[in-house]
Amino acid sequence: MNYRLNKQLKTIQTQTFHAKLYDSLEFLRISNSEMFQSILQLIQENPLLEIEPISYPYLSLDESFENVSKQVDLKAHLYFQLHTTDSSYDSRVCSYIIESLNDSGFFNDDFESVCQKLNVQIDVFKKNLNLIQHFDPIGVAAKDSIDALIIQCKNQHRYHAATMLQCYHEEIIQQNYVSIAKNMHRTLNDIKQDMAFIRTLNPYPCSVFSSEKNEFILPDLKVEIIDHQIVLSPIRYFQISTNDLYTDLIDHDPTVRKYFQDAKILLANLDKRNSTLMLVASELLKIQENYFLYGSELEPCTQQNIASQLGINASTVSRAIADKYYEFNHHYFRLSDLFVSSTTQGDSSDAIKKAMIEIIEDEDKRAPFNDDQLVRELKKYNLNVSRRTVNKYRTLLNIQKASKRRIK
Repeated sequence: MNYRLNKQLKTIQTQTFHAKLYDSLEFLRISNSEMFQSILQLIQENPLLEIEPISYPYLSLDESFENVSKQVDLKAHLYFQLHTTDSSYDSRVCSYIIESLNDSGFFNDDFESVCQKLNVQIDVFKKNLNLIQHFDPIGVAAKDSIDALIIQCKNQHRYHAATMLQCYHEEIIQQNYVSIAKNMHRTLNDIKQDMAFIRTLNPYPCSVFSSEKNEFILPDLKVEIIDHQIVLSPIRYFQISTNDLYTDLIDHDPTVRKYFQDAKILLANLDKRNSTLMLVASELLKIQENYFLYGSELEPCTQQNIASQLGINASTVSRAIADKYYEFNHHYFRLSDLFVSSTTQGDSSDAIKKAMIEIIEDEDKRAPFNDDQLVRELKKYNLNVSRRTVNKYRTLLNIQKASKRRIK
């Protein structure tokens, strides 16, 4: 039954492949490479759209992509989010979940067996699983593609849509929306709206990650230091415009009119995406100015900090930086890496980790510092942290505990 539903949903996904290009929020979220590939296909379908390469040769040569390719590791992506989350979690449980994901990013292990193996209560396990499932991409660690869709529905507070997927598989397959509406005591229009929403979701949210394939990284921004000043500029790979040859037909041909309307929406969303990204990145670079100019540690900065400064929603900041890269000194970096959480004492996690590495490198290998001693050593650097924080960062840095570092 799940196979049939998956097949039907996959067909729906193909039919609405370009829907995200017409949703300004979704358009803001997608990466440059995903946007680029979608636009190229869309141009083949809309004769009013024209594209012209700008300065970068990525549009025509596959080998050019190879110069900027980088393998994307799902597990590393999840561990980064785990170690930077403000939520409490059980590191053993979360690590087990991440390491147990299959090639599709799903978690298929039996819950009770896992709880016995890890010696944890079922509610503790589910709490940690729920945390992972709401990391990017939303729906990772679901049990299957249907569960991934349900998680995405609930994440966007579309609970009726989630209930449809949970309880009405056969009716969805048969497109028997009248029956669903009757059983759920809702109108047929409500059901159709929920189905339209479901079609915008991704039943395989981890499909963009692969252990075998490379993702092409097309940086969005370039950061340069010119005359001791930070200069931020957008990287443009192409110029999109409308074909004037069809202008006279807009008022007379409904099909041409629809092409023209779609083109206008696409161009407007592209402009909005670029301006929002520049706005967020500019504010972020103001905060991290010393990092670029003098190589200082990153300043504590959260997405909410940027949102408050700009007077926009934090979710807009989150979408703006998702899968976005900047070029600096001929290397590519995630824009999200410029966000650094702070400890409860207000010290930068970046500074703490660098200090810990330095302390441990210089310690007496016959009597290495334990976590309590590391807390005291960090105070000499004017870094005030708790033992729990030291343990967290030591684990993040893959540094063993003192007994394992001791050399006899």
